[in-house]
Amino acid sequence: FCIKVTGVVDKRDDENIKAVVLRVNSPGGSATASDIIWHAASELSETKPLVVSMGNVAASGGYYVSAAGVNIFAEPGTLTGSIGVVGGKLITKGLWDWAGVSFHETNYGKNADLYSANRAFSEEQRATIQRHMQQTYEDFKDRVQQGRGDRLSKDLEDLAGGRVYTGRQAAANGLVDRLGGLREAIEYAAAEAGISKYDI
Repeated sequence: FCIKVTGVVDKRDDENIKAVVLRVNSPGGSATASDIIWHAASELSETKPLVVSMGNVAASGGYYVSAAGVNIFAEPGTLTGSIGVVGGKLITKGLWDWAGVSFHETNYGKNADLYSANRAFSEEQRATIQRHMQQTYEDFKDRVQQGRGDRLSKDLEDLAGGRVYTGRQAAANGLVDRLGGLREAIEYAAAEAGISKYDI
């Protein structure tokens, strides 16, 4: 009953799947992708036990996804948390000029060149990016609050802000439930499903 994230939604109504262990080993990435996976995992957890097993890293988007789990296992040394948002862009025009490479741009729309590497953000664009990042951060904290709620040892804002924890620290702060690896997570999920004989 251990499945790939891409198949989470398909497993909700599969009677042969009694419980799901979602293995997360990710330093994060796209907030949109994380939210899509979080929604799918949350819906699945409404129909059968969902246990999260964190690998070496489950931070930022990796923790975002994990927050959908009713029970979260982490290794003592798992890097996790990093509840925050980072954004921006690199300006590489000087490098291309130095290399003798030039570009011709054609833009349609006021902010079509928002992420162009040829110029810095305008003040208006910077404000737009800041608003977007703040909204994403609020959404991230909301997902964590929904999943962890009163299990957190302190106010979420004191644990967020991009702070990174080991699995042991995360357990002490209520960001994860138990220390253990994939095998322990599978055994726990089987017990939650009330089964003693199972295939993985």
